[in-house]
Amino acid sequence: MPKGASTIEQQFVRTVTAQYQKTLSRKIIEQLLSFSLYGFYSKSNISASYLYSLLCY
Repeated sequence: MPKGASTIEQQFVRTVTAQYQKTLSRKIIEQLLSFSLYGFYSKSNISASYLYSLLCY
């Protein structure tokens, strides 16, 4: 994976939690939360929620 690349799930988690600092712990938390999101919701639901969150914030 290229440096700085994030999945749509990670971007959604970052947008919703508003954690923008560049730390290893943030990336780990994003990864865990995005993994759990992927277990409950489909990719299309996560994508739609992400786009909606961009419009609302």
